[in-house]
Amino acid sequence: MRITCPNCGAQYEVPDDVIPDEGRDVQCSNCGDTWFQTRSEQYSLDELPEDDSDADVAADSLAEAEAEAEDSPDPAEAEAADAPAKETGKRGIDPAVANILQEEAQHEARLRAAESSTLESQGDLGLESLPPDGASQRAREARERMDRLRGHPDPDVAETTADTPAEEVPRSRSRLLPDVEEVSSSLRPDETEMTAETAPEIEVDEPARRGGFARGFGFVVLIVVVLIVVYANEGTIVSAVPTLEPGVSAYTDQVDKLRIWLDARLSGFIPE
Repeated sequence: MRITCPNCGAQYEVPDDVIPDEGRDVQCSNCGDTWFQTRSEQYSLDELPEDDSDADVAADSLAEAEAEAEDSPDPAEAEAADAPAKETGKRGIDPAVANILQEEAQHEARLRAAESSTLESQGDLGLESLPPDGASQRAREARERMDRLRGHPDPDVAETTADTPAEEVPRSRSRLLPDVEEVSSSLRPDETEMTAETAPEIEVDEPARRGGFARGFGFVVLIVVVLIVVYANEGTIVSAVPTLEPGVSAYTDQVDKLRIWLDARLSGFIPE
């Protein structure tokens, strides 16, 4: 089949099996343009121009068939007749197309190598070398204490006991008993961490608050009593201090209006 570059018009002769049915990407070696080539885009056999070499091959094949029909040909003549066909078979793939196919094969090989490198197994993360945290350390110490209480001494203590003489064994047994302070600190770490300095201070100010409320309430009651006294003794105050007459009169008028308004509001709720 023949492939034509859509950019520069260069033509290449390639075998039919190079382009699959679903098509593939090809690149022009002349201008470097890349396009997707399918079998539907190839030229049909009727549209292909006739090649002189193909005509020669057909003529040689016809002459060879006629010679075989008459008599068996000479070996030298058979080799001479097969020589053009061999030369035509050798020049079947264009070097430019061969370079393109080789580049694509190398590109696919690099892609496969990159994919295989990404599937490498994950190595050791070094989690075993991390130092134990506080909770795990306390749990391990608690298990060791329980083992000592049950009669299973610590391996380190057992080794030292085996190396010590018989006279020192009773003395070392006292170390197997757990420390009460250590056990309490491991069971209640949150309570032991709180010290007198970090404890919150509690301020007691209830008496002061109660005294302030009493003073405020007494001040309000005193103002109400003064207003009532001024309203009830309006005539006496005006006769004693005439300059206060405008203010006292305005105050009594406002109180009278308030009393009339309250009487009108409450008369609807109180039956006669």
